[in-house]
Amino acid sequence: MDEIVEEIRKKLGDPEGNFPTMFTFPGNGKVEKKYVMEFEYRKKNKNGEFQKKKSYMKVAISYNPWTGEKLEK
Repeated sequence: MDEIVEEIRKKLGDPEGNFPTMFTFPGNGKVEKKYVMEFEYRKKNKNGEFQKKKSYMKVAISYNPWTGEKLEK
């Protein structure tokens, strides 16, 4: 994943660009960095129709979306 981040930074010219991340605290004094994908969706209103406004949910991923390799903790 680090190689992909570096390639995108070079291409866009921003040395600080990055994917969103979150930190989890699974116990035993450990802290894990997780990459996050954002899922975009529309909620339904009372009539069962979709709202125009979009909502977002962040999902932590365990695998590299390009290579399928398990991400290191």
